[in-house]
Amino acid sequence: MKTMKLFFLMAPIFILFIGQVCKVQSAEPADKAAVQSGVKSEGKNIICGEVRDQTGKPISGVLILPEPEGGYPVKTDEAGKFELAGPSENRLIMSIFAREPNRNLAAAVELNDCNKPVHIILSEGVIFSGRVTDPQGKPIAGASASPVVDAKTYRAGFGYTVWKPTDSNGCYEIKTLPVGAEYGIDVWANGYGGDQIKIIADKPGRQQLKDIVLQPANLSVSGIVLDENLEPVPGVSVQASGEHQPYREVETDSKGKFKIDGVCNGRVSLQARPSDKVWKSHGDEANGGESDVELYITKLTGPGSCLIPAKNPPASLVGKKLLDLDDLNIYLVKKDIQGKRVLVCFWNIYHDKSRDCIRQLAARSEELARKNIVIVAAEFWPCNEKQFRRWLAKNNIKFPASILPDQWQQKPEQRTIDRWGMQNRVPWLILTDSRHIVTAEGFYLKELDEKIEKSVPKPAARKEAKGN
Repeated sequence: MKTMKLFFLMAPIFILFIGQVCKVQSAEPADKAAVQSGVKSEGKNIICGEVRDQTGKPISGVLILPEPEGGYPVKTDEAGKFELAGPSENRLIMSIFAREPNRNLAAAVELNDCNKPVHIILSEGVIFSGRVTDPQGKPIAGASASPVVDAKTYRAGFGYTVWKPTDSNGCYEIKTLPVGAEYGIDVWANGYGGDQIKIIADKPGRQQLKDIVLQPANLSVSGIVLDENLEPVPGVSVQASGEHQPYREVETDSKGKFKIDGVCNGRVSLQARPSDKVWKSHGDEANGGESDVELYITKLTGPGSCLIPAKNPPASLVGKKLLDLDDLNIYLVKKDIQGKRVLVCFWNIYHDKSRDCIRQLAARSEELARKNIVIVAAEFWPCNEKQFRRWLAKNNIKFPASILPDQWQQKPEQRTIDRWGMQNRVPWLILTDSRHIVTAEGFYLKELDEKIEKSVPKPAARKEAKGN
């Protein structure tokens, strides 16, 4: 029972895909006398239909699960018929999944019209079997192994109708899934992290899968939650998750400190979520085993809570001379950037992708310096100077970085970020050539190498620049 509760807390949303699609057909209205299993009518529509095997014989006791927001399953009656509550404002039903585990029969149908009866023909399903172990090959009993698959337009889940824990040998068996889908098997266990393998179910019958190895969750991560004035904040929920990581949640103590036990080695995503609605939550990443993590939360009111939009979008800087870096409170000796390309990053210390961008630039700073590229960073969100400097030092940020004057206290025409052409993307990157002409702006960090390649002046331009 404990393992099952943990599974429902930690496992990602289980997903349903229309594996072996049977098109919905028109027919006379079906008999609505069906056997339901805990379903309450939530909408005005009633979906009704029938289930048969490939010989045309009605099948009773088939589990019918509407997805992605269909609620509890219902069962077909003795005549193979069923009815269930249709979509409403709060519910979305795009397909119906039917399973008869005793005979390993399954199908999924696309729901095109809720007002027409649904005819489902079951055929032989897929059975996945495999084993879950620790890194030393020792079997893990009681692990949850559940099928997941992505549909094109939604994500949904099988829930308890499919899930079964692994036995004493770490073995699992997942029965009665439609053929034709690309599945993943999500596996989690108490005291361990999680993992997933992907399989294409291209034929019915049993498929033996490779072993799934789970890493032990025997580390902890601890730290403190601070406000923008670097004051500790008690009573804040801190959540830990991440790829291959179990989900954990604790609350900060009276001194704003937290400790999360039971995480794996590797990166852990942390999120500070205050219960008081005057605060805005923020997240960061740490490594399993870290003990000095600092998470920050900010007020929803006051500085930074609302930016007055400009009447017109900021003008692009591409093709123009880069503005003076003094405008960003970054003061460099002219010879330090003469003949070199400049990479400017506008970022927000409370923004996950911004922090990650700065860290990645720091990791590449020596490489970029060898390419004669100077990196500078301007933090544009209101933040505490001491907090800012502490974060830079902790993350070993050595290139010039500054905090801009409070952009939220200025009119649009006076704002630094507008003068520099920053638009609705964070972080905002600007790159120049060696003459400091802007060659690219607003691109993603993954595009940096491509933009660097294109920022090299053409031979004629280099000759002209040399002559000047």
